[in-house]
Parts: sequence; C-alpha cells; structure tokens
Amino acid sequence: MQVKTISYFFAVISLIMVLFFGCGKKENAGNQDEKKDQNTLQPDQQNLSNQNKPNNELGISEGMPRNYPSDIPVPLNAKNLGYLPTQEGTTVTFESTEKPKDIYKSFSEDIVKNGFKMEDDGSLISDDGGVALWKKLNNKDTVKCGLMLVWEKDKSKTSIVVTY
Repeated sequence: MQVKTISYFFAVISLIMVLFFGCGKKENAGNQDEKKDQNTLQPDQQNLSNQNKPNNELGISEGMPRNYPSDIPVPLNAKNLGYLPTQEGTTVTFESTEKPKDIYKSFSEDIVKNGFKMEDDGSLISDDGGVALWKKLNNKDTVKCGLMLVWEKDKSKTSIVVTY
C-alpha cells in the first residue's frame, strides 16, 4: 500500500473517530462475557480474519479484527485492507470497485435487518461518497456503527471505512 494511501486512510479514520465517538461515552460497560459473545465472527467471516501479520508503521493491522461484530455487514464486494483498534472503537478499511451508493444501499439494508436504526440525520450519501451512522441497543449497551465512503475516480474504486 502506498504511503499516500495509508496517510489518507489514517486521516479519514481519525476524522470518523472524532465525529463518531468524540461526543459520547459508552452507556454501560456490561459483562465481558456478553461482549465476547456479541463480537464473535460469523462462520463465513472466519476466513477473513488474519491476525498473524504485523502492524505497519501507522499501527494499522492487516486482515479483519477478531472482534468484528456478526451483526455488522462486510461492505459489498469489498477487499479488506486492515484495521486500527483504538480506545474508542475499531475502524476497518476496505476498498471496492462498486460505486458508493450501491455499497451504501446494500450495507444499509443488511445492517437494518440486523436490528440497527439510522441515527437522526445519520446519512449523507452522494455519487462521490458520504457518511452514515447507525445504532443498536444490545442488552444495556448501545452499539454504534459508522460507514464512510469515498469514490476515487482516478482508480475507479471506493475507499470504505467501517467504524464500530
């Protein structure tokens, strides 16, 4: 991955983290066993997990995180580029040759099927990309998910960041 692309993703991830998680706190820490069960990968996602590769110089780990929630979909026809765990949550980066609106439509339909609701004013999507936010009440915890899409016209690819 080029340094420019990695820097771009780091900036996008930072912006999403500030916007998405900066305004609130976790409502309830909950039981660790419950969290472990909620964050178990679905069997068909197990093959996406790759924990043996080292982090790069920016701290982005290759592969899918072990705690990728089963109720948050993987974006449409997306290739995983890595993830970055933080104290506020985890961001997972992908890229796809699909257009942002198509990725958003598929992701939105799937996440709503899994019990999430769109945040008030939680979506701003155009042909060039955008952001969307959802939340779901699990037991006593509120789970949040953010989706950021950026169409890279020169590469005919969409950069995708999923935050949870």
